[in-house]
Amino acid sequence: MGTTAQKLQAILDSKADIAAALEEKHAVVPETLAEYGDAIRTISQNDAPNIRNPVKFVDYDGTLLYSYSLADAAALSELPDPPSHDGLTSQGWNYTLAQMKSQASSMGSCTVGCNYVTTDGATRIRIKVRDPVHNDFRINFTQSVSKGVEVDWGDGTVETFTGTSAAVRTHTYSPSEYPTEYTIALTPNSGTLRFTTNICGYTTQNTTNPAGGYCSMIESVKLGAVTSIGNYMFYYCSSLQSISISSGVTSIGSSAFNSCYSLQSISISSGVTSIRDNVFSNCCSLQSVSIPSGVTSIGNYVFSNCYSLQSISIPSSVTSIGTYVFYYCSSLQSVSIPSGVTSIGNYVFSNCSSLKSISIPSSVTSIGTYVFSSCSSLQSVSIPSGVTSIGGSTFSYCSSLKSVSIPSGVTSIGSGVFSYCYSLQSVSIPSGVTSIGGSTFSNCSSIRVYDFSNHAAVPSLPYVNAFTNTSTTKKIVVPDSLYDSWKAASNWSSTTNNIVNCIVKASEA
Repeated sequence: MGTTAQKLQAILDSKADIAAALEEKHAVVPETLAEYGDAIRTISQNDAPNIRNPVKFVDYDGTLLYSYSLADAAALSELPDPPSHDGLTSQGWNYTLAQMKSQASSMGSCTVGCNYVTTDGATRIRIKVRDPVHNDFRINFTQSVSKGVEVDWGDGTVETFTGTSAAVRTHTYSPSEYPTEYTIALTPNSGTLRFTTNICGYTTQNTTNPAGGYCSMIESVKLGAVTSIGNYMFYYCSSLQSISISSGVTSIGSSAFNSCYSLQSISISSGVTSIRDNVFSNCCSLQSVSIPSGVTSIGNYVFSNCYSLQSISIPSSVTSIGTYVFYYCSSLQSVSIPSGVTSIGNYVFSNCSSLKSISIPSSVTSIGTYVFSSCSSLQSVSIPSGVTSIGGSTFSYCSSLKSVSIPSGVTSIGSGVFSYCYSLQSVSIPSGVTSIGGSTFSNCSSIRVYDFSNHAAVPSLPYVNAFTNTSTTKKIVVPDSLYDSWKAASNWSSTTNNIVNCIVKASEA
């Protein structure tokens, strides 16, 4: 079937959906194929949220519900109504109106998510038993009160467990056919349920060792009266597609959703103040994350290897961002760092190959090593004036980087900072720089001018390879009064890297 025919068939296949949408709006259902095309365009233009708008409201499964321009968001007198779902009670958005407006105004974007709790307070875990090897399902949980927890295993078996300490609860399923789905319901007899560690045993996740290979069975989770999600809670739940987090959750442990390969979206509850190490690491399908405005710190490796994450709104309340946070987020195109952050840790944006621009606030005074290494789409970056040190290999392999502004307060440039920046055309070195590390400009083949004309002294060049594989026609522009000193200086006068022949007076450049 040709391309045009496929499009026409898609329109015909969508007739029922279009008709239902139009009837809901009390519009006349069209009769002809052309009219259906017009109807599709009308519905798309009038009803579909504009994904380009920077202020977004998303459901727990990542569905974009509403979006606004900055001006329209600022004019809102109330937040839009959250959606309803069978079996869930909406607890509202994880931003208040004031928080949303503040975030949008200060950061230029905001992603707001909705929190839900199950209507009856029970936590439901839907599992799929795919083969008879996995018919013994183990679950770990801790109840917060001595009256216990009732467990409905989803196959007609209901048990009540008492006691306050953690215990392994085991149930054997005997399905007559495969695959078969079950929904486990955990209902605390009093108080709230507290998940402390891994929900199913996370050490082995394959059919060759079935004793612990249960996490891949979990497909969805709806939280009830739960206050905390412990360390490694859903670690390696590779089939987990959606989870609704209740507003009662105030703590999410480290690696709680690590390696949940199928998870596409999550809305963190407003009571959470810190996102701990590795929480979403290796969630390669994750596209949307709503971080509430109360979060003040983001730990190490939180979004590392989240290949599908295209953009993220970091709340203005965040003051601390750990190392490797967005490491290998290869689809990440834009991100704004809050004004309260003072340092950017090592490897934070390393290998974000789609990142085109980055806004670094004036509050930042320190940039770690390899922060933007291999950001191959990054074309320009402005380093704040308060930065005094740039770590080693910070911009290495930024092959599209054309310009960079180094602030006057920088006193040292680490090793390999601009190595393999093939597109970098010029660089002005602040007069306060006293040391340039090894391989700093190696393979910067497009730079023709290195401007040192404002320097009052010859900076240290500890390694002779700082200018390896650079243009043979480059100019190292120095003050006229220091020309002889530069020519005679150790390493600067080395002919190994064709440096001495490139040193020229500022008046002759």
